[in-house]
Amino acid sequence: DSRSVRFLMNKAFTKELDTLGGACPRCGSSGKTVADETLRAFARPDRADDVARPAYFCDVASCPVVYFDDFERTLTADDLTRPIWPKNPAAPVCGCFDFHVREIDSDLAEGTVSRTKQAVARSNGPEARCLLHSPDGRSCAEAIQRYYFKNRPGPST
Repeated sequence: DSRSVRFLMNKAFTKELDTLGGACPRCGSSGKTVADETLRAFARPDRADDVARPAYFCDVASCPVVYFDDFERTLTADDLTRPIWPKNPAAPVCGCFDFHVREIDSDLAEGTVSRTKQAVARSNGPEARCLLHSPDGRSCAEAIQRYYFKNRPGPST
């Protein structure tokens, strides 16, 4: 009957969306689901509702897309209220504590890890407000560590 057909069509449509979800329409990378509070904290008020929920964050630095949805609607850096890392290398990697990669670079140049270690500890601490200060709504500890280890000098040969 027509109700069965509608149910099957709805199931098929839902299944199709499941396979599409989370892939950036520009670069194809897997996105990270972001909370509505995070999206609203970063998107210009006139653009926050231009992507459906769930919305995703693309963390590929070279990709112009910042947020996107399952229908391939996107927000770029121009649609945000402030610059974000890694899209803008001058933006703080940790928005909660205004910690920049230049501080990690200083640790690397000096052969220390003190600033980086302190930033990771603070970003996992109770004062962190990642939901509102991190563009993906998560702790920046992983991004800080990834940057440090990626840029750390290797053993000399």
